Amino acid sequence: KAHRAELRKAKNAVENAALVIGDCEDAINAIVPQAIAAYKAAKIRAVKARQTAEAEVEELRATHMLAKAQGRELAKAQRAELLTAKHAVENAVLTINDCEEAIVYLQ
Repeated sequence: KAHRAELRKAKNAVENAALVIGDCEDAINAIVPQAIAAYKAAKIRAVKARQTAEAEVEELRATHMLAKAQGRELAKAQRAELLTAKHAVENAVLTINDCEEAIVYLQ
């Protein structure tokens, strides 16, 4: 009789675990599409930020080349802007890569 009670308890535990697993799967299925959409939106913003920063880098490089041709250097502020723009490009690329990895992982 004790074995039957233990067996019944074990069966109930298995059934409860199956229900919890089902609930978890339902939650994951509800959350994943939203997460993918959020990462895709973040990637789009990062691509735009990269493009803007790349354009700024090119503009500052052209300014630097012109200054060099005229025998002068970029002003300290312009060098700082160039460095900041380069970092913005690098950060945007990292963000894009992170988003792409997350999207692949979630799909």
